[in-house]
Formats: sequence, C-alpha cells, structure tokens
Amino acid sequence: MEGQSMKFLGFTINAQGIHPTPDKCSAKDPLPVPHEWYQPGDFLIGGIVSQILYPFYITTFQEQPSLSLFEVPEIITKFYQHVLALSFAVNEINKSPKILPNVTLGFHIYDSYYDERMTYRTTLDLLFKGHTFVPSYKCDVQRNVIAIIGGLSGDVSLRMVDILGLYKSPQVPPLSLCNDPCPPGYLKKRKEGEKFCCYGCDLCPDGKTSEQKDMDNCIECPEDQYPNENQDGCILKMLSFLSYEEPLGISLASVAIFLTLITVLVLSIFIKYKDTPVVKANNREITYALLISLLLCFLCSFLFLGQPREMTCLLRQSAFSIIFSVAVSCLLAKTITVVVAFVATKPGSSMRKWVGRRLANSIIFSCSLIQVGICVLWLGTSPPSPSLDTQSLRGEIVAECSKGSATMFYIVLGYLGLLSLISLNVAFLARKLPDCFNEAKFITFSMLMFCSVWLSFVPTYLSTKGKYTVAVEIFSILASSAGLLTCIFCPKCYIILVKPQLNKRGQIIRRNY
Repeated sequence: MEGQSMKFLGFTINAQGIHPTPDKCSAKDPLPVPHEWYQPGDFLIGGIVSQILYPFYITTFQEQPSLSLFEVPEIITKFYQHVLALSFAVNEINKSPKILPNVTLGFHIYDSYYDERMTYRTTLDLLFKGHTFVPSYKCDVQRNVIAIIGGLSGDVSLRMVDILGLYKSPQVPPLSLCNDPCPPGYLKKRKEGEKFCCYGCDLCPDGKTSEQKDMDNCIECPEDQYPNENQDGCILKMLSFLSYEEPLGISLASVAIFLTLITVLVLSIFIKYKDTPVVKANNREITYALLISLLLCFLCSFLFLGQPREMTCLLRQSAFSIIFSVAVSCLLAKTITVVVAFVATKPGSSMRKWVGRRLANSIIFSCSLIQVGICVLWLGTSPPSPSLDTQSLRGEIVAECSKGSATMFYIVLGYLGLLSLISLNVAFLARKLPDCFNEAKFITFSMLMFCSVWLSFVPTYLSTKGKYTVAVEIFSILASSAGLLTCIFCPKCYIILVKPQLNKRGQIIRRNY
C-alpha cells in the first residue's frame, strides 16, 4: 500500500522494494524488535497486535546462556486482519477532506509476541523509538503518537496500561464489534452475510475447553485431565481401580474369605471321614484335588483386587484359567470313571483295563496341560501388563491390566468353555447309571450353573467399564466356584454329618438290592 513500510530484521520493505534501514544513531540496540508496521503522518496512532508467537528461551542461571533468544516463530496469519483494519481506517480518514482537513494520519504497529517482556518493550518503543533504553531520548524520527490502541486480549492491554499510565498516554480499546465477546467455554462462529466483526458463540465440543474470551478454537485437555462443567478449564482426573478400601472391594473380599473357609471346612471333613463309603466312592484322590482347586479358585480372586502390578497382571488370567481347568477336568474325570466302571461290569467288556486311577489321572493331566500350554504361549508372546486407560471414563484414569493379546484371552476362555460343555454332556448322559453314590446328577446340575455364569459373563464383561469390569470377573469366579462347591459337596456333607446311618457299606448293599 502506497506510503506504507515495514521494518524486518534491519531491512525496510515499501513500494520501492527492500533495502537496508540506515542507522540514525551510533548506538546499537542489543535486542531489536524484528517486526513493525509503519505509515508516516502528522499524527500517529499506535497499536499492539498479537500475530507472531516466539517460543522464548527461559534463563535459569544454572547453565551457560544460549546466544539464541528464541526459536523459530509461529505466525497466526488470521490475525493479520487487525493490521489491515487499522491501515484501511487510517487511509479512509486521510481520503476524506471533511474528517481531518490539512492533517495526515499515520500508524505505527508492533507485535506483543504473546510475551510479557516483549509487550512492555514494544509499548516503550511506541512512546520512545530509540536504539537505547533511555526514556525521552529521540534517536529515530519523531513519531507524534497521539493514542495507542489496546491489545487483542485483556492481558496485553493491562501490560500496556502499566507503561502508558506512567506517561499519561491515552489508550483506545479495540471495540470494532457488533456483539458481546464469547465467554470462556465458547468459541467464535462467524455469521454468514454479516460484517467480519460480527460473530456468534458456540459451546465448545465435548471434551474441549476454551479458557479465554473470544477464542477461535477450543483445545483438548491433556490425557490426565478433563473439562470442568463450564468447559472453561481442565480438572485433574482421579486414578481408579478396585481397591480393598471401598465397599465393593470389601464385599467381594469378604465373600471370597468366607467361601475359602467353607472349602477348608469341607476338605477337613472329607479328610476326617476318608475311610467312609461316601468319601471313597468315585475316587477319593480326585475329590481332594477338586476341593484344593476350588480353594485356589477362591484365593485367586484376590489377584484382581488392588492396583495392578507387573506380577499380578501376569498371574491374574493365567492362574484363574489353569486352576479352573483343573477343577473342570476333575469333574470330567469323575464322570468318565463312573461311565467306564458301569460299562466294565458287563460280561466280556474290554473296558475293564481302563478301570482305575490311571484313566482319571490321565484325563486331569492332559486337559490341564493343554490350558497350561495356551497360557505359556500367551505369556511368552504378548503378556498382560499394567496400563492406564484415560479414555473410557470422563473423570477417571483407570488403572488396569491390559490383555496383551485379546485373541489369546478369548482362546483361554473358549477352551475352558469347551471343557465345561464336554463335562456337562458326559455328566448328563451318566446321570441315570445305577450307582448309589453316583455324582453324575450333581455334576450335571453344577456344570449347568457353571456354564450359565460364564455365558452371562461375556456380554456383561464387554458392556462394563473401569473397575466394574474387574468386579464382574471376580463375581463370576466366586459364583461359579461356589456353585460347584455347593452342588457337589453339600449332599455328601449332609450324609456324613446328619445321616451317618446312610454312610455304611451294609446300607449301600441293601439299597442296591
């Protein structure tokens, strides 16, 4: 634009081209202001804009200071409209002979650089343009600044007032608006078909905030924070996990302890009455193994309580799946033992060689070994580890154990489900075999409960978030284990403790014949 010039790093840019700015003083400015917009006139209007952002180095006095004062700047090109607006207004005034006859207006504009020190510095330069920091020392051309337009934001204007108030220089606020400013928590939205200074206000999108007035964009909070109710600030998220101190954690831990004690009591009863027919029927050693595996099932629920650690994350799913596989394998071995024993009683049956402990032990060992192999592969390739989920819940950071491999997790559950279905089918087929102490009926009912719990677990697990996901898993472990303990061992304990007359070999012979 004719008559205008811009100084940049020791050069003057105007209509005639780019040429070095001549020094008018012998003194050198140790910190020259790199950007200014200037148009000469009888009277000048000063202004501070905020278009260029310099990341200034912070002096800590703990190391050798850098020779560079700042990094490469960022330029907000949209804010150049403020310079153009003042330039347009000044030229329109100069063109009109009725507004200021025989007087030419000019302007001199600096940038605040979004920095307190540079705002104070450029405000001083508007008043005293010199190559030294001595006030009232006129080394450059006379500026005749009659008023200064305030900054884009309130912070910049307040810093300018600190300087301008000392020298009684008037400051004009930038009020080229046709509406109220947008409050924090909102962003500006341009109104189509209206003047550029007219705009509406929209609430910041969910998850974003604006902390100042008249923001063009809303910003996202850091991952460990979330927007407050008014969306004009960020609040630190709370760390969340299922702990022993909260009511839900206390309740689950109390149930686990109670069921553990009940299991110990049942085991002690069976050891005390180990030589009675009820205990000896259907392989006494497998009964002990089943009770011990159920005891460990109740205890492994404690791995899911408390803040996740490296070791607990490794043991949670693998220990639970292996222990449950042993328990279900024991039930499968008990049922198959009954079936084989019944078939072997038929004349000429070739199944007699399979009667005995070796078959039951082989079933338990082989079925459990497969699950162990799957878990070893899982832990060796993509093991679970502690992680922080910052996205699932609005105001919480969920401390959890990542699955490592979701595929391996569902393979482990799938194998356990397959083993349970096989045991259920075999027990259902053997439920009517003529054996006084045949457990197939109880195993059928217990496995039906077991499968129902874990079938309902999957959709519930996928639909919950945060620490309640862990609570669902603990509840499923306790409920399914308690179902096995109740359905299989309550009838036997009833006979042993309440009806001891039925726990005799002679009574069994009379009932069979």
